[in-house]
Amino acid sequence: MIDDVQRRARRAARIATYRDSEDRHRRALAIPPTRTATLDELLVGAQPLDGSPIEDARSWAREVLHTPAAPSFPDELHIAISRFGLEPTAARAVAVERAALAQVQAVFPDLTAEDSFGDVADRATIYAALLGDPEAAGRAVAIVHYYLFGHLHTGRHDPVPLREVFVTLLHVCSLCSRDLPAQPVANDLQADWRMGRGSARQLLEAIADVAVPPEELPAPAAPVAPLAPAPTAGAAGEGDLDLDLGGILGRAYAPSLVVIPEPTGKKKVPGQAAAIVGRALPLRPMPDLEALGRHLVERSPWAAPGIARLIGLLQGRAHAGFPNIVFVGPPGAGKSELARDFVDALGVPSLVYACAGAHDGSIGGTSKQWSSARPAVWTQIPIEHECANGVLILDELDKAAPGGGHNGSVREALLGIAEPSQRKAFWDVGLETKCDLSGISLLATANSVEPMRGPLLDRFVRVEIGAPRRQDLPVVIRTVLEGMRAEVADARWIPDLDGVEFEALRRAWKGGSLRPLRRAIERIIGARADRRFSH
Repeated sequence: MIDDVQRRARRAARIATYRDSEDRHRRALAIPPTRTATLDELLVGAQPLDGSPIEDARSWAREVLHTPAAPSFPDELHIAISRFGLEPTAARAVAVERAALAQVQAVFPDLTAEDSFGDVADRATIYAALLGDPEAAGRAVAIVHYYLFGHLHTGRHDPVPLREVFVTLLHVCSLCSRDLPAQPVANDLQADWRMGRGSARQLLEAIADVAVPPEELPAPAAPVAPLAPAPTAGAAGEGDLDLDLGGILGRAYAPSLVVIPEPTGKKKVPGQAAAIVGRALPLRPMPDLEALGRHLVERSPWAAPGIARLIGLLQGRAHAGFPNIVFVGPPGAGKSELARDFVDALGVPSLVYACAGAHDGSIGGTSKQWSSARPAVWTQIPIEHECANGVLILDELDKAAPGGGHNGSVREALLGIAEPSQRKAFWDVGLETKCDLSGISLLATANSVEPMRGPLLDRFVRVEIGAPRRQDLPVVIRTVLEGMRAEVADARWIPDLDGVEFEALRRAWKGGSLRPLRRAIERIIGARADRRFSH
């Protein structure tokens, strides 16, 4: 019966999440008629201009040739786009694709220029597929598959956009050809865009119908006997056991996870980790998200847009956890404090790892073959707290030493655990056993994502955190004073600032980094103890 209640609650949460996702998706695709949809918007279901790939291609070619980047285009690419805009055909789209891909290779390792030319090439590939080139359709499948992979493995699990990317994948698959060599399809014989997408949607619905076997219906509940009065303390008869049945049943139905299974053979798990081998550790539930969002905004109001994005990433999850997230913002924006506040409010154990200056890969553990063997930092969280879910805060991940050194690096060590599909059976070198770390979440902070570009950044969801504003001064002062009071034996030694002190800070601080403001508050508190200012 408890299982039925939990199933209904999860279903209600999924329904609410899906409804919210549909609303967000509808708003996101309300594209004004004055512009063409971006490539990302096309992949998540935006309609080409007037429902016609040809009209969309003409409009896109005009737009791309008037962007700020257009003057840097080489002549070959500029001419190819111009000819494609005049007469959109599959062959001319492939010419644009070839010219743009040549520039992708030429500008390496300039990532910004590479992304710009890559977008042009990918869009030209999609046009070539829609205009009847079966070989281009095969390349379009690869593009959509890569985009879909990004959705699945970087935590962008908004269900409706994800559904529409699947429809796009099936649509471009239908444009491929079995013939060898593939024969181009004339424009007048090419299937209508709406018809092709409608057929793809029907195929996706058929896949959804058979992907998961139907669930067994729960057995009818037996008649419930009247409950006996609850026993009071000392009411148990002689020879009876005074059992806490409520606690036993609660633990029996509580979600849990075996982090370190029983090893095979005669192997033994060393150290403190042996205490949790084979034990089902509790998974702490997700708190009320509305209350969590209000709490975080009260403490960091300047970060409200980022907090809204953060709460959206938690939707639909039964247990406290989230995809890999990196808070990105200017120095002194309070990213580390927000990360700690967020994890504390989640109610799960955490560990803060200072990445700045870390020059080796010891975060991933030390091999059991060495006398200094120890498990990975992320494995230590469930070992020390005996809880299956937790958070590893990677503070200033962008300042970790780059890879390639003799002793490894933080970024290289993170690649394995940052892949969600590998956490279920993560091999810990310090324990020499597989661990189920699917309950562990990664939360990083960074001033810039440039040092993280590549495989590591692909595994993280970026959440922007803005700089504090002048109107946030009262909140910042309260937060700093709360931190200072927590460090002294009696909080009464640190009263609130008076009007003169507050006004001095208000005139001096114009917003921006919190660090000089925090130092100023500490100096004011320190000056109170100076006898020269005691009267």
